[in-house]
Amino acid sequence: MTMTYEQEESIGIPRPMTLGMDIKDLDGSLLAEKGAIFSNEFLNHLQSFNPTPKPFIAMDTISSLQRDLKQTFNDLPYSHIFQAKPVKDRLQKVMGETRLCPFVIEALNYFKEKDPYTYWHSLHVFLLTSHMALELIGPREGKIKIASLGPLHDIGKVAIPLETLQKKTYLNWEELRCIKHHVFAGAVFLYYHQGSREPLGPKVALEHHERVDGSGYPFSFPLANRTVEMIAICDVYDALISPRPYRSRAFDPRAALELLTEMALGGIFSLDLLRFMIAIHRREKGDYQSLSISLEKRGIPPEKSCYGQVRS
Repeated sequence: MTMTYEQEESIGIPRPMTLGMDIKDLDGSLLAEKGAIFSNEFLNHLQSFNPTPKPFIAMDTISSLQRDLKQTFNDLPYSHIFQAKPVKDRLQKVMGETRLCPFVIEALNYFKEKDPYTYWHSLHVFLLTSHMALELIGPREGKIKIASLGPLHDIGKVAIPLETLQKKTYLNWEELRCIKHHVFAGAVFLYYHQGSREPLGPKVALEHHERVDGSGYPFSFPLANRTVEMIAICDVYDALISPRPYRSRAFDPRAALELLTEMALGGIFSLDLLRFMIAIHRREKGDYQSLSISLEKRGIPPEKSCYGQVRS
């Protein structure tokens, strides 16, 4: 089954919401004040302050990004997924055709220096979503568009204090609200810096924590955009298998897929995207659509994790 790339003319905010904190740009300038009403009108007004966005930059002209993306091909567990030369070649071609807003490049450089977790996570999600798009999306233009959205999903974490992002113990309620605020900050950054040329970018930043069953945030509505869902499931998978300061160790890939299976069977993600995630880990690739889903538990989750847990 081939999907289509879902381009939208506007971000489509379902209901206005009040911003819980200031949103400042990388240079410290204030883009949105705490208490402002986040709405389509607000974003359109914000865009008017930056009417001439800078030209996008080809990823293959940034040597550090190319070097780090190629390193991912050889790092566990991704070396098992991307080890085949045809897969590497196709992904490297996508890198050469993908263009990013200059702000996104600056933000990735910021993460690389200040918050390596977010930096490497952004690159991993780029490769995973690119791989998924190459297999599941129809016209090549759509494949490249989706690839360019992968690094954007967590760009709002620029606005989150590093001591909160990197906290190793339980969060308090205020810190949890602060971290969840990155979805609004991401939409603000992208709408301001790249305007309305690619409205799905801000939509990905805003909605990548929404879920198909309506259990996500910030709006808790059923996620219907398949492009956003593709990035969302890749986001969750990489977050599970990567080191994080709030748990004893990463999930092994089997345990991560087992958790994704529970989520998909519970209606949080679509079963066809789960099947694809499972299929790319198997030695015999085959047709992912006919793959059977096992409920057997053989993975080893981390012994200790503070993720999502709050103490006042």
